[in-house]
Amino acid sequence: MEIHIHYKITAIFGIIIGTVFMGVYFYLNSSLSEAAYKRTKNNLLRQTSLSKSFVEESLGQKNVKSKKIDAIADNIAKDLGVRVTIIGLDGVVRGDSELDGRELLEVENHIQRPEIQTALKSDIGENRRFSTTVKKEMLYMATLYGKEKPCGIIRLSIPLLEIKAISANLKKMLSAAFLMAFL
Repeated sequence: MEIHIHYKITAIFGIIIGTVFMGVYFYLNSSLSEAAYKRTKNNLLRQTSLSKSFVEESLGQKNVKSKKIDAIADNIAKDLGVRVTIIGLDGVVRGDSELDGRELLEVENHIQRPEIQTALKSDIGENRRFSTTVKKEMLYMATLYGKEKPCGIIRLSIPLLEIKAISANLKKMLSAAFLMAFL
């Protein structure tokens, strides 16, 4: 059975269109994901700076009870829509917007977390990693707080769900475009 020329031409055009759409998808996915990550990172950096100022005003240099520190973390998280952790310079978690009471007392020491180590060395630290606690890829931003001398560390974190959503939407859009072009 001989394949007619119009089927051969259709197959060649299908392959060309498919290749072009795949290239466009990978380029746009990479570019849009990077832009979304940078926007999220810059927003979290601004929120971290604002949170630092709020914590400094609320706590000052005095030694404050853990319940007040935890309430401050809860208030910041409620206003900004991020997870907030307030950590002592020794790595002990003093407040967390998602933990209370006994959970807060049992949380592991955070001194070895990469963003904490960087913040201790250079005032601000960031890390992008998978959180085993919430089972999502997260962006963490941490900074030292204290007016005259460092009193502790405030860390904000946010899930990077927007990047996955952009990729999924782009895939749907280009799949539809490919189907329309092929038809």
